Amino acid sequence: MKKIASISIIIIVFVSRLFSQNPQFSQTSLGNINLNPALAGNDSCARFGLNYRNQWPNISENDVTISANFYQYIPKLNAYGGINYINDNQARGTLKTNIFSVFYSQNINIKKVLVRPSIEVCFGTKTIDFSKLSFGGVINYNPGTMPQWAPDYNQSILKKNYLDLNIGTMVYYKNFLLGLSVHHITQPDEGFFGPSKIPIRFGVQFGYTLRLNKISVSPFMYYKQQQNFSQITGGVSVLFFKHLNISFSYRNNDAVILNFGYQNKLIAINYSYDGTVSKLSVNTAGSHEVGLAFKFWRVKTKKRFIGVNSVFS
Repeated sequence: MKKIASISIIIIVFVSRLFSQNPQFSQTSLGNINLNPALAGNDSCARFGLNYRNQWPNISENDVTISANFYQYIPKLNAYGGINYINDNQARGTLKTNIFSVFYSQNINIKKVLVRPSIEVCFGTKTIDFSKLSFGGVINYNPGTMPQWAPDYNQSILKKNYLDLNIGTMVYYKNFLLGLSVHHITQPDEGFFGPSKIPIRFGVQFGYTLRLNKISVSPFMYYKQQQNFSQITGGVSVLFFKHLNISFSYRNNDAVILNFGYQNKLIAINYSYDGTVSKLSVNTAGSHEVGLAFKFWRVKTKKRFIGVNSVFS
């Protein structure tokens, strides 16, 4: 019984630590919805976006995250509506998270100032696969002997479903952008062995775009606060001739991020690399991230429409 209790505690601690992590993307423009749903939308086109992130590939139990989203400007409402899907695969499928959400953002014009409140409703599913876990009690260190203890699970895979709610807002004026977001307002329970509520996460985003002939320079910053954990990322993005993009940023006590991209009126593609600078004792090989965005039909706008020029859009 002591072995069973000890292993149960280890599992609970292991899973609860993983729960505290939220899927994260380094690219500000192609991962904007995951920062703040109000950041999605800068013109009257429909847009489909896809992000792939492989975090710490040198570690056998690395984290792979995929995000796919679509949103459309609605001229009659002067608003944006869309959907977002996230698949987070940790430790080679041992722990999986799938989140599907729908969001709506309303543009409000106050003279030349654009205010955009947004709401996002999410349905999440978390699964843990015990068949991919190994325990000391089931390993035969001496050939020809039986293990002293072996787990007997009624089911090898456990699943937990939950509903969640995120809100955000954005204020934009003459190339200045300020965003505020609150995630996990309902603090849904995603625990397998007992209550494990997701803490509320607060976020702030700031960006400014300075146009210099055929070059645009955009300093930016975004901040996250969740329970006792806080993170700030700051950097600068440079756009050459409206097509080529290079950005450099730093995430405190974590990584230096380099991003290279190309964009035109129909497509955008970005590659970014996170160079780990934290005090990890192993070679993580950093993190690799690829983002794609495709723009489709453009709808006719009215005089009240204000386009957004920002690294977050």
